[in-house]
Amino acid sequence: SSSSNSNFNVANIDIGQYSGTTYRGVLEFNLLGTGGLPAGATVNSVTLTLYSNNTTGIDNSNGGAGWNNNQMDLHKITTNFSETTVTWNSPWSTPGGDFTAGVLSSVTPTGAEPDGTAFTFPTSAAFVAVVNDAVQNQGGILRTEVTAANESLNALLLVFSSENIFGSTAVRPLLSIDYTTAVPEPGVIGLLALGGWLIKMRRRRLAQ
Repeated sequence: SSSSNSNFNVANIDIGQYSGTTYRGVLEFNLLGTGGLPAGATVNSVTLTLYSNNTTGIDNSNGGAGWNNNQMDLHKITTNFSETTVTWNSPWSTPGGDFTAGVLSSVTPTGAEPDGTAFTFPTSAAFVAVVNDAVQNQGGILRTEVTAANESLNALLLVFSSENIFGSTAVRPLLSIDYTTAVPEPGVIGLLALGGWLIKMRRRRLAQ
């Protein structure tokens, strides 16, 4: 469809499937930019939090059950993309995004949560490894993709994107990192929260 070649710049990210159209979200964080990790930092744990955009609405497309307890999965993207040109078809070799089959982390909303509810992808060894790789080998750029675990289920979940201009910056996607620096000195253990205006984030809804 025409949406397969469209770049969405909207206040929400759609995840799941609705009336035969599959939706996924791509996320990019600059971990070493302003307000980011200090040089030589090693990541100990990391979480990603997305916030329900129930004001816009969760599509009750599964017999009124909405999201129906589907699972959201987080994957590592393996192809660089531009926030202004990324679509379902481009720049991927596989339409819908080039990402690893392994899941970095998962969270299971019910679909009935009120507006602004936090959905947090917990830390995992795989998630930490991908973030450390981004810091050490990818110029500090972390690229991930969020998908529904069951994309055949006719259900769609909406979460706020960083392009949200209607609500508080507090509901933008938030990456929280616990880290240590290379030299053990007082104050080298910290918790870094990347979100809102602190860091340039790129969020795009991909519609098939």
